[in-house]
Amino acid sequence: MQQQTADAHRSYLSAVAQSHNAFLQAAQSGFDLLSQLASGTPSAQPQQPLASTTSFARSAFPQPTSQTANLATLPPAPSSVPQPPVESTHAFHTPDLFASPAGGTVEYTQAVYPEQSPNGDTSVPVVSPQNGTSEITPTAFAPAPALAATPATDTPAAVPFAPVTLPTETPSTETPPAAPLDITQLLLDTVSDKTGYPAEMLTMEMELESDLGIDSIKRVEILSAIQETVPELPEVDTSVLAELQTLAQIVEYMENATDSATSATSTSTAPLDDTPADIPENAPADTLDTTVGLHLVQTRETEAPGRPLQGLTDGINVAITDDGKGIAYELAQLLTANQMKAEVVTDLPADGIEGIIFLDGLRSFEKANDALTVNRTGFSAAKAIASRAAQGSGVFVSVQDTGGAFGSGAFDPLRAWSAGLSGLARTLALEWPASSVKTIDIEQADRAPEVIAAAIAEELFTGGNDLNVGLRAGGPRLTLSVNPTERKQNKPLLGAQDVIVVSGGGRGVTAAAVVALAKETGASFALLGRTELLPEPEVCQGVEGDAALKQALLAESKKTGTPRKPAELGRLVKNILAGREIQTTLAHIEAVGGRAQYLPVNITSKKAVAEALKKVRSDWGPLTGVVHGAGVLADKLMTDKTKAQFDKVFNTKVQGALHLVDATSQDPLRLLCFFSSVAAVAGNPGQADYAMANEVLNKVALAERRQRDTSCVVKALNWGPWAGGMVTPELESHFRAMGVSLIPLDEGAEIFVEEMADTSPDRTELVIGNGLLPSWNTGNNKPGSSQGAPV
Repeated sequence: MQQQTADAHRSYLSAVAQSHNAFLQAAQSGFDLLSQLASGTPSAQPQQPLASTTSFARSAFPQPTSQTANLATLPPAPSSVPQPPVESTHAFHTPDLFASPAGGTVEYTQAVYPEQSPNGDTSVPVVSPQNGTSEITPTAFAPAPALAATPATDTPAAVPFAPVTLPTETPSTETPPAAPLDITQLLLDTVSDKTGYPAEMLTMEMELESDLGIDSIKRVEILSAIQETVPELPEVDTSVLAELQTLAQIVEYMENATDSATSATSTSTAPLDDTPADIPENAPADTLDTTVGLHLVQTRETEAPGRPLQGLTDGINVAITDDGKGIAYELAQLLTANQMKAEVVTDLPADGIEGIIFLDGLRSFEKANDALTVNRTGFSAAKAIASRAAQGSGVFVSVQDTGGAFGSGAFDPLRAWSAGLSGLARTLALEWPASSVKTIDIEQADRAPEVIAAAIAEELFTGGNDLNVGLRAGGPRLTLSVNPTERKQNKPLLGAQDVIVVSGGGRGVTAAAVVALAKETGASFALLGRTELLPEPEVCQGVEGDAALKQALLAESKKTGTPRKPAELGRLVKNILAGREIQTTLAHIEAVGGRAQYLPVNITSKKAVAEALKKVRSDWGPLTGVVHGAGVLADKLMTDKTKAQFDKVFNTKVQGALHLVDATSQDPLRLLCFFSSVAAVAGNPGQADYAMANEVLNKVALAERRQRDTSCVVKALNWGPWAGGMVTPELESHFRAMGVSLIPLDEGAEIFVEEMADTSPDRTELVIGNGLLPSWNTGNNKPGSSQGAPV
């Protein structure tokens, strides 16, 4: 199965060098992608086999009672469980309570997840390393063919001068040495060209993020230009680049790396290989398949593989967070009786933790904000183990209660607001490929703490490395799958009488979708956004483009004697361009037959949202629809992501959704749609906060669907990357190099309109786009096909 997976992804693996994963590993530098464009594929760190053998005590587990009768019938466990090649060689002896038929290996495949926020902010595509060992074959490049010798003429041309005696030695055919590469000038020229900042404004002490405001999109443009100019730049150690922040530091390191590579090349005696490079079987064609795939997130019954979660070894120091119900203490006894050091904690210590079992998702909640707090606590728990786990020696298990089926069945709707824990685990599984991560959704029902703890322990000791596991009370064990579905053609449910509020709808792909819906329905749209619509400076009127606007503002500042820093120029230009885009969206909605107004609103403020919606009702009447598309990104690996970054990303999505749902609770809604992300379903390195936030939206949509009648459309659309918003030609080329085609703006908008006319309860949570299926997917792939095939 691993070989099939590797073959199917061969072409994508060759593009790993261009991925955002290395950029995120060099989080403080902001220019870390340079290492991947200049180097080969970063290798995943293989999991080291565990040497010890642990015997789990049968007497440690509660004896079956009337509440545990279903567990008592499990067959006896084998004396030893064979281990798969990519997992631990650690042999476990499980008690009768946890006996389960031995299963096959659980394999995790490479997955590429380009990500785009619906408001047009696009993050760089990410390639996740395989969970376990993997063989990565970098792209082979054929050397240029040797030049043919120039044939000599038979008779030299006559000259009117005295004959010249030619030397008898054969003239040297060596190519003169190339001029030394000036990395400093190359970097400055490229930054100036792509950002519009004049070269004289740039200094080598500037930081890309704080001083120049260069985001991930602009980095791709810059790095693409540098790669095109100097494709032979040497391999760069990304662990060193992680410490570099300024242009000067980057240049110094690159110069040292170039010198080392040149020295190594000059002493090499290996013969040149002039054979053509092999072309990967699955290399992207000139024209990618642009058919946009639609998939449903579903559950399926799955037998436990019969082996413990890799990394659960004797002596491991495990911290179990207190759930407030006694479950944590029962679970600690089970682990301690089986040679583990388990302790229930309320505050996680910074050092000494090897594993965390996060049970806060099982707490009781009185209001939505109580549930939301669990996500922040879960983020902090992951931070506590991030350094160790990133090096391949950690265990992280999140446990929640969204009905034991990840929201697909009946569950307390209040608990949907805590569901980001699953998105966190899916991202950590990609960021920490050599550590062990699992997310468990267990239905507590009215079961006793010791019974719930026993069910969790059974999954830990027999569930192997299955990432997403659902445990219904008295029901079968479930895992998730992502399965294809067809587009639907439905008659529109909305019309000119409807009033729809759209957050983040003034710009980007959300705006394109709203314009299409306006054309179909003629409805009225109130667009909420964070941009203040201010008059443009006179000097900017009629000036187009980021670079030209910066130059115009800079010329004005020189004329008036009011110097501006590059970051300030960048902010001014960003606001000007945003304002123009919003005005264009309003005009387009009106042009296709709808009505539109724009209100600047801080979506994270409950009061501001309530006041804005009050104005809309006053202008147009009761609200009948909500589309929540607002979102921001702050991509960093867990080891580097700050709580402030988490709050900014998480609150925009989740607090915004909560305020909109609360503020429209008395409105006759016929539409409730959340723009979610494929990152929530698949995880995405560097986007733990974004994945968590969007997974909350997915589960809130499922909860709202169960509470509303079929007259209201409820959707959570997990979008892949669109060919719009902030996607530049360079970024699109970057996607194409990995075999990923973008969602065309018109087709994505068409799909949105189609889904807004569908009330099917089993079609609430969809994945849309041409990225890759999650690496954990156990869906309806054909026999012999790889998991993670392109959507």
